[in-house]
Amino acid sequence: MAYQNAHHFKIDNLIQIDKSQKGESGVSQPITSLHSLNITTIIVEWEELKKIACLGGLHQSEECYDAPKCHLKMREAVIKDIMSWVDSKDPYKKIMWMNGPAGAGKSAIAQTVAERCHEENKLVASFFFSRTATMTGGDNGTKLVPTITCQLADIIPEAMKLIVNELEENKMLLSHSMEVQMQNLVINPLKNLHLNANTFDISHFPHLVISDGLDECRKPEIQSRILKMITGAVSNPLLHICFLIVSRPELEIRTTFSDPLVSSLCIPLVLDDKYDPDTDIETYL
Repeated sequence: MAYQNAHHFKIDNLIQIDKSQKGESGVSQPITSLHSLNITTIIVEWEELKKIACLGGLHQSEECYDAPKCHLKMREAVIKDIMSWVDSKDPYKKIMWMNGPAGAGKSAIAQTVAERCHEENKLVASFFFSRTATMTGGDNGTKLVPTITCQLADIIPEAMKLIVNELEENKMLLSHSMEVQMQNLVINPLKNLHLNANTFDISHFPHLVISDGLDECRKPEIQSRILKMITGAVSNPLLHICFLIVSRPELEIRTTFSDPLVSSLCIPLVLDDKYDPDTDIETYL
């Protein structure tokens, strides 16, 4: 059976869902009198989702086990600025683009921020693109949303039932475009939780997603689609998550970030002379 070896499940207080009813927002609404998802359904759909996801792209994966991290005294100013933005939960600037040339320490900073935010229950998900890693799909965008979804379901159990319901309603969803997947597997469940804030205390939910190495995604047009997809997601006022995007300033990425809609929601953080690595090193030594 597909769910024979499934583990690490915490299934309680199942949200009961009427598949025939939709709220004004088009999102399935929790009710209290009709059928509820059973544990077998949840496990089967969870296993299918994991098959599509690229779990080697997580910051805690085996692929990233020995990833470079910042010494506490190195890049301290950069990390401080990032954490200040994360903690601010700025509703108008939900994207931060940290960019710089090769060797600037971007991935080390991203790994350090991911670990710190994970420890402080602020991290929803992370995805580290890579062209050289052995993980399948680490250099294309097709795995991004399923990988975020797996982590979202794991970190916010209330979202898991809503995600499974979406997969149950549309058996072909995991073969659809990343934009459709983002809408159904991330936006809709989080909107649903927001609409039921009287049941769930969403103020304590983690809210940061980190995507590192976007320039490692092989097709420039996919890089642009990912950024526009993320922009569309965070522009929804009911979606209380923010994205830290880390990359080199490649042409397609720069062009997309210069789009008025994208730039209006973004804070650029450039690893330039303002963050002098020589000063960091001198402080460390």
